[in-house]
Amino acid sequence: MWRGAFKVAVASAVYFAVHSALANDWTKAQAAWLLGQRTADAWYRPLYLVQGLVLLGLLAIYIRRQPGRDLYDAKGAWRWALRAAQVAGVLLLAWAALGVGVAHLTGYENLTAWVQGGEVPPMPDGQEPSPAADGAMRTAGPLGYTRHPLNWSLLLIFWPHPRMTTRLLAFDLVMTAYLFLGSLHAESHMLRSYGDPYRDYQERVPFFGP
Repeated sequence: MWRGAFKVAVASAVYFAVHSALANDWTKAQAAWLLGQRTADAWYRPLYLVQGLVLLGLLAIYIRRQPGRDLYDAKGAWRWALRAAQVAGVLLLAWAALGVGVAHLTGYENLTAWVQGGEVPPMPDGQEPSPAADGAMRTAGPLGYTRHPLNWSLLLIFWPHPRMTTRLLAFDLVMTAYLFLGSLHAESHMLRSYGDPYRDYQERVPFFGP
């Protein structure tokens, strides 16, 4: 039982390690060196999202094939309450994506500029908050209540599952650690990008929860 959970935890850790490695500045710089800055600025973010989804799908298949057992299976009102929490997480994730900017998250603007032969903006990193005019930050929607709503909302989606198994628990624990540590890393990146405006933002808005 727990052997399967251990294998899930290791596989999940490998997935998140790859996800993080491909998101760091060194890897992006290597992509720019190999492809040219303009092409990297246009294609890196969309391809990053595609590989993330493909590898996540493969991870899900691997997890389902591992042995495990149920820890609980909620029924009745409890099941509906947990599902409602998950729906709230999905809505929060969508709201946060709109606040950060869907084009910023997906790299759509950069890819469109590349296809049309225009000037391609700098490579988006997909982290919140996203740039606004004159060096300011977009802090609309849930970004006014928590500095990392994209990460925080995922906890609401995965943890309140009505049927918790040893496999899902292993994944949730690794995912939670990754989201928290990733948010800490994003803080240092945002400070380098925005400086004092982000420090003011840190003083006004909670780190990892509303």
